Amino acid sequence: VDHFGNIITNITRDDLGSAASLPSWRIRVGRTPVPFSGDTYGRAAPGTLLAYWGSAGFLEIAVNRGNAALTLGIVIGQRVSLEKVG
Repeated sequence: VDHFGNIITNITRDDLGSAASLPSWRIRVGRTPVPFSGDTYGRAAPGTLLAYWGSAGFLEIAVNRGNAALTLGIVIGQRVSLEKVG
């Protein structure tokens, strides 16, 4: 969790192989689904929960103009799950 409350995972595009396009995956933190927004959280409306590829190449979860860690009540080490869709 960074100082903005963004959740930075250890998941990279390489981990997903040829299916690295996240719309092909269902992302969850606990039971909460997280929509994928591409390479920037600026595409999401303020207050919206989203996942995106961060500048360091890891999957990140954020709330545009908010704090994802507080919103989701997460702790460091909590699992983020990915499930292949289709």
